[in-house]
Amino acid sequence: METISSRPTTTATNTHAMKNRAKSGIHKPKGFLTTLDHSSIKEDMQIDEWKSTMLEELFALKRNNTWQLVNLPKGRQPISCKWIFRVKENADGTINKYEAHLVVNGFHQQAGFDFFKTFSPFVKPITI
Repeated sequence: METISSRPTTTATNTHAMKNRAKSGIHKPKGFLTTLDHSSIKEDMQIDEWKSTMLEELFALKRNNTWQLVNLPKGRQPISCKWIFRVKENADGTINKYEAHLVVNGFHQQAGFDFFKTFSPFVKPITI
């Protein structure tokens, strides 16, 4: 049996003219959601901060007409969703606010059947 001792290394070089963060030497550390002890939504709804944050998210989704409730066609399964929780902190480590986002598992959706429009937020000038 033959073993491979080393593989040729190739480095991809980004040669297009567009300037981006990486080319400018700007590297932002990867951000991860704060790990919380969420064992169930029922338990989270007992905590006032999470309950009010979840309700705010639901009201905002409803206010913005994010979706319409319709009857489920025969042979179709509803698309599942999940809650994403995050605690935003100030520079000194104190809690600034609690965030809860309801996200749909969109990879199960079919364009023209499960949705007709998409929404894509744009970059704020202050971000650049």
